[in-house]
Amino acid sequence: MRSRLAIGVAVFAIAFAGISLLRSGSELHPPFPKRDAVRAALRDKGVRSVLAGSGWTDARVIALDRTHWRVTFFAGPRYVLDAAVNPGGRVDATEAHTAAQHNPGGSTIVWNRAVLFGLAALFVLAVAITPLRSRRNLDAVVIAGGFTASAWLLDERLLAAHVYVGAAALLYVAIRCLLVALDTRPAAAAVAPDLGRLLLPVTAATVVAAVIIVVTSTGITDVAFAALAGGTLLNHGISPYGHIPVEVVHGDTYPLLTYVLYMPFAAVAPVRDSFDSLDGALWLNAVALVAAAAIIFRRWGERTTLAWLAFPPVLLAASGGGNDVPAALFVVAALATFARSELSVGLLTLAGWVKIAPAVALVAWIARLRGRSLLRALAVVAVLLAAGFVAILAFGGAGAVDKAVSALRFQLERGSWFSVWRQLGVPGLQVACQALTITFLVMTAVAVRRRPDLSFRRAAALAGTAVALVQLSANYWLYVYLPWLLPFILVALFPPAPQRSPQSEPPAP
Repeated sequence: MRSRLAIGVAVFAIAFAGISLLRSGSELHPPFPKRDAVRAALRDKGVRSVLAGSGWTDARVIALDRTHWRVTFFAGPRYVLDAAVNPGGRVDATEAHTAAQHNPGGSTIVWNRAVLFGLAALFVLAVAITPLRSRRNLDAVVIAGGFTASAWLLDERLLAAHVYVGAAALLYVAIRCLLVALDTRPAAAAVAPDLGRLLLPVTAATVVAAVIIVVTSTGITDVAFAALAGGTLLNHGISPYGHIPVEVVHGDTYPLLTYVLYMPFAAVAPVRDSFDSLDGALWLNAVALVAAAAIIFRRWGERTTLAWLAFPPVLLAASGGGNDVPAALFVVAALATFARSELSVGLLTLAGWVKIAPAVALVAWIARLRGRSLLRALAVVAVLLAAGFVAILAFGGAGAVDKAVSALRFQLERGSWFSVWRQLGVPGLQVACQALTITFLVMTAVAVRRRPDLSFRRAAALAGTAVALVQLSANYWLYVYLPWLLPFILVALFPPAPQRSPQSEPPAP
């Protein structure tokens, strides 16, 4: 224990020092004077038009990237408008958040308050057990209620409250998954409440409703536009990195597989500007949502399938057309094929080629392997990484990898208010959280290597802790990231429980 503690302290110290050094040398400061950014934004006619009658009270300025300032206007606790001010003092892009124009993305059907919180209640019902006063039921209420409330607060334009509630829920998930991972005792017997013959029809109806909600959505996000535009470019043999239309600032900031997944839909309906149809992104998400549900149904049954479909952030993400539900499909498939090591590792690597962050689960997946299984798994990762880089070179030519890395770097650097650390004004604590995440990954590898007899549930719990910590420590967090965390949560905290009929007795403890 002392040796592990020493390793952990040493890793944390090195990680903290290294991250601090990198941050100190890469602090963003666009060339336009920061003190003049608000006045520059107010000179723009579009900005003044949005602010007219909004009752805005103050404006805050942070660096968006290496060339732009982000000017955010607030009306009390509600945010009103974001404007990107370029080096010439002109506004390149705006995003309105007035009561009339605000659209956080996702279907308006799901954003209906009754539907939003009704879905959260359905999620709780799907994973609940008896007796009602149990830790599992508390987990269900906190996770469904916390993340749903966070999304609702964003829809109310209460940006800081959205961030704080989401961060609290992420911290809760990280702690609960960690406790499951550390508990080597067999899982306690649990019994699900009897739903009679309603369970299968309700699940089937939810599948149909989910597809309709997704494909009819009008809340398509800029991520969907960027992904379809990138797919259109790839269909014409052009790299998306550096070539995404200017309608989306930094639309090329995703790994290559994101754009590849959208290629078939972009072939049917190419996207070159904001006037083109984005429905292809919705159809991709509908396919990914149902495919994940089918895998879950086959592996874990109706209740877990219903929980997947009823979790509000999943439907919001899918009906926004972004790449989070497609990434989650790879995560679900990796969990379902856990016993087939190389395949499962390959699927997690592909998830990383869509969103990067889910790939941290590879630490627990690979550390448990030995001998030839380990070598084959490492070879799978290496081949998929090499294939991705070769594809980038094939589409972009010499220097394409550098352009891709520069584009992806925006995810690590971007200035945003969607961060608990930015809201609190404590960048040092963010560095500590990032160092803690690295330390956790290293200690996970050390612990699993010493005790390779890792159960499926504990492996999922370790991965869930890692993914939750990555999301918590990031510069930007939104509820749409939850689809690729939820599968780990379902396996770790809500494993399937047998259903008890009214005539049956509970199992003996």
